[in-house]
Amino acid sequence: MAWKTYAQMMDKKRDDEVVQIYENVIVPLMCGSRVIHVRTNEERRLEGICQSLNSFNYEFVVLHTHSDSGTFWETLGDEDSDEQDSDDQDSKEKDDMYSLGSPAPNENNSRSSHYQILEQFTLSNLGGILLFVDADKTLERDFQFIRLLKTFAMQESGEEDDPRPPKCIILHTVELDSPNSLSREIQFFDLPLPKDYTLRQSIKDVCQQPEIKCKMPSGDTLQEWTRALRGLTTSEAQRACKQSL
Repeated sequence: MAWKTYAQMMDKKRDDEVVQIYENVIVPLMCGSRVIHVRTNEERRLEGICQSLNSFNYEFVVLHTHSDSGTFWETLGDEDSDEQDSDDQDSKEKDDMYSLGSPAPNENNSRSSHYQILEQFTLSNLGGILLFVDADKTLERDFQFIRLLKTFAMQESGEEDDPRPPKCIILHTVELDSPNSLSREIQFFDLPLPKDYTLRQSIKDVCQQPEIKCKMPSGDTLQEWTRALRGLTTSEAQRACKQSL
């Protein structure tokens, strides 16, 4: 696999918050883990982490996000990131290339949509990331899915002669721990609430919004704002800043 080395990842000074995410998500993947379970209320923040994985391994070319509402995909890296699909045929070809398809209706298939999407993902010929959003109920009662997930997690990966494209699965739950049958096979990370580094970025993002257009605070003012936002999620922090400004 085309992973960057740890030294390359840490080629410049990183905030402790960033290092913590690197060491609990990216480093386990570098070392052969195939499934990471992240517990957090911050779904968008986790999506951002998944989108960043391409910068550490360029072979991750697509991110699939699955929930009870369906499955969505997006390409990662530079591929067509700044181009608009003006040709319907081109869009269809891309969908055929990257899409995992739609699960069969429940009445015709005893397998859950989560199971079917996981099965299609493991058989696909593209390197990618599959993010299961809000998987609390699935991990509580879908034992077929858990068994297939465990089989995937136990497979060896990362060998030089391994012809399979790199794949990883990110499980997102809000409250649930990893099931006992999976706890020794997958990496678990309880994503902490954002620290000052991320909160400052939230302030910056709000200040740059067209309807705000406020100069980014600095010095003691920035520190005071940051302290006031501690204990909030990134979305809560942004809403608070936006309302105040």
